[in-house]
Amino acid sequence: MTEQEYDDNCSDIVTKIWDITTAHGWDIDDDLQEEHMHNCHAAVANSYFKGITLSVWWDRALARLT
Repeated sequence: MTEQEYDDNCSDIVTKIWDITTAHGWDIDDDLQEEHMHNCHAAVANSYFKGITLSVWWDRALARLT
């Protein structure tokens, strides 16, 4: 996976996980939204390893937040 592919996939996974775990941010104040987005980024980054498939990456990242 190239650096650009990593960045694109990482961003997609972070956004989808954030949407799922916050119900699209409804009824959450701005500070909590920002903090949770940071946690999503960390979970996605820490779930990655060379050769991982997108589905495994997704599953591992989501598992870190649930």
